[in-house]
Amino acid sequence: MITIEKKLNTFSKLVFEKEQKKAQEKLEEIEKENQKIIESHKEEIQAKVKNIIDKKVKSAEIKKRQMISKANVNAKKNILEKKKELLDKIVDDVTEKARIYTDKEDYKDYLLENILDSLSGLDDKDIYVYLTEKDKNKYGYTIEKKLMDKGYNVKAKITDEDIIGGGVIINSNKSVRIDDTMKSKIEDNKKKIGNILYNALEKAGDAID
Repeated sequence: MITIEKKLNTFSKLVFEKEQKKAQEKLEEIEKENQKIIESHKEEIQAKVKNIIDKKVKSAEIKKRQMISKANVNAKKNILEKKKELLDKIVDDVTEKARIYTDKEDYKDYLLENILDSLSGLDDKDIYVYLTEKDKNKYGYTIEKKLMDKGYNVKAKITDEDIIGGGVIINSNKSVRIDDTMKSKIEDNKKKIGNILYNALEKAGDAID
């Protein structure tokens, strides 16, 4: 015969097992839910990390391009400065050689020939020839006499400008001005010298692009 105590024990065991099973199922359910949450957060964190890395990479790439661009700009600026420096030096050297040439004996013939060439297309016979003070003092009378022999009524004068050498021819009513000075010839050739120089150095600039 089953006693009351055994019945109670059996009942208690059944109830305990049932509750234990429920608790285990609940724990498994909670575990699954936690795992889902963890996975969800894990994906979110990975996405955030990837986004941060992508931004960092993009920022680094932009910074790299900016640094390269700045370096190119600086390099081109330095090349342009070097071009100007070289051109200025060449022009200064040519100018100095021209000043030295005005003290040479054959400069007198150069001066007279250039003035005569400049007058070849001028109809006005009454003219002024503006020279440096040195040239006026040394060659003024010779120029006046030479041109008068050619039918010109000429007056040599001193110019206030630094023309280096050569002369400026102006007709009597000042409607025509012929600049045959060394200064103007150097300035005109400065463009040609500059173009030659810039073309020679252009490859350096192209290599930077």
